[in-house]
Amino acid sequence: MRRLLARLAAALEHRHAPWFIIATAILLASPSIATPLVIDDLIFGARAGVWSGWPGLSDPATPFFVFSEGTPENHAAQVASGIHSWWAPPDFKLALWRPLAALDLHLDFALWPEHPPLMFVHSLAWFAALLAALWHLYRRLLPRRAALFALAVYGFDDARGFVHGLISHRNAVIATLFGVLCVIAHDRWRRDGWTPGAVLAPVLLGLGLLGGEMAISATGLLFAYTLLIDRGPRRVRALLPCAAVSLVWLAAYAAGGWGASGSGLYTSPFEDPARFVFRLVEQAPVLLAAQFGITPSDAMVLLLPEGRFGWWLLALGTMGLLAYATRALWSESSARFWALSTAIAVLPISGSFASDRLLVFVGVGASGLLGLLFHRALDEDPWPKLIGALVFIHLVKAPLLVPLRSLTMRSFDEATAPVEDWVAAQPGIEDKTLIVAGAAADGVAIYSMVHLAADDRPRPQAIRVLWTGLDPVQVDRTGPNTLVVRPDSGFLALPMEQMVRSPSIPFIEGEVIDLGDLVVTVTEVEDGRALEAEMTFTEPLDDRRWAWMRVGIAGPEAWSAPAVGQTRMEPSLLD
Repeated sequence: MRRLLARLAAALEHRHAPWFIIATAILLASPSIATPLVIDDLIFGARAGVWSGWPGLSDPATPFFVFSEGTPENHAAQVASGIHSWWAPPDFKLALWRPLAALDLHLDFALWPEHPPLMFVHSLAWFAALLAALWHLYRRLLPRRAALFALAVYGFDDARGFVHGLISHRNAVIATLFGVLCVIAHDRWRRDGWTPGAVLAPVLLGLGLLGGEMAISATGLLFAYTLLIDRGPRRVRALLPCAAVSLVWLAAYAAGGWGASGSGLYTSPFEDPARFVFRLVEQAPVLLAAQFGITPSDAMVLLLPEGRFGWWLLALGTMGLLAYATRALWSESSARFWALSTAIAVLPISGSFASDRLLVFVGVGASGLLGLLFHRALDEDPWPKLIGALVFIHLVKAPLLVPLRSLTMRSFDEATAPVEDWVAAQPGIEDKTLIVAGAAADGVAIYSMVHLAADDRPRPQAIRVLWTGLDPVQVDRTGPNTLVVRPDSGFLALPMEQMVRSPSIPFIEGEVIDLGDLVVTVTEVEDGRALEAEMTFTEPLDDRRWAWMRVGIAGPEAWSAPAVGQTRMEPSLLD
């Protein structure tokens, strides 16, 4: 690996090396151009009037990035169509304020609504702009060779793949771009005496925050810069304009009722501070380990608590090993700056479920640290073996994975296609309600309805998801209209099932949820978790108005309830 790094360093001496790195990064991500629009992209397209939408998600008056408003009226509409499963609390809210990113997406749907490849080219143009800005930042704060290594590490990071595959995730790139430009303007003001930077830095930060919440991580870079880089006079006072912009944005965000509430996958520090702190402790090491290419963070959402604890220990241990391997750097203020920036950037994203897609801003500091590490390591003797492993991970393995991970959403589209085909093929499905008796998560079935609507294919009037998860489920039929359902691990055992209900919202034994055509009564609870529920329909279970489906690992299949008085153990969806 040392020889490889030395050869790469020699190649990077060319004066056009930065632009070669940027062009290569865009080329690696270019397979995303062939990705179809899916999930959130289709929801936003329906709101823009480009295609049909699923009721409860397609109102053109609803801003992009608002998925649930947390109002009784919106909850009723989403319950009626099935967007909210029976366990969703009435005040569930997921409303994100990203007006600049929304405006940018409206531009796509206005200019080339029938040409998704152009939408992905548009996304790659933003990414190219971000890489150009990063080169400028790294070159100002690192030796040239280290800056080039840092740019390559960031541009070739396969964690960006998921972001490339959804135009709706462009907001992360927009937010990070303006955040980086903010830091560049601040640095030029403080070290070069470029006075326009004093005004531009807070303006650019404001634009970033209007693009996405991720831009708040720029304040971490500015804090670390003030602490470790800035040696000019009144350096703390110089932060006040950007601090004021951040506070105004936070106040406007709160006053507008934006944010998340009631979700197990999105936690607001203002709505549920105790759970946010727990999520921070749980997820920060996992996200950091993922950024340094050691363990993917996306696995956390699939694991039970004991599995998540093991994954957390693995991430914590590997981060400790990384800190030991880079100990020679900690005497340099530059290394401490990049490390502190990375650590602070993890804080705001820890409220969301762990996913590599969140690492767009975290990667800015981590890539700077790795670039400096590789730069220094070339002059070390003997060559540290762990450095060789990091070189392999970031400059060999990661570039090979970028094209594959850029196609993640194509894989998602292919995974949901059998569900869509099965539903569309059911006779008279337009006059029926689809009942899902088992799926890994409710989103699998619900997003399939979004896809059917966008393609204007036959689809049900509404959808009802009865249970989710991978465990076996005991189903008792106690009457012509009634089932009693008992999953082995209880309802909502896995994080991926908890999108519309946080574990911090306890179920109450005897609680009744009336969906109109289905009444669910929670019949057994332990420590706030629902273990069993009775489900009574307005019509017999074999009535023609219902279409029954189970979605297992082999795909969708018709499902029928046991006979009255009979009990059946439904196998795991993995069987």
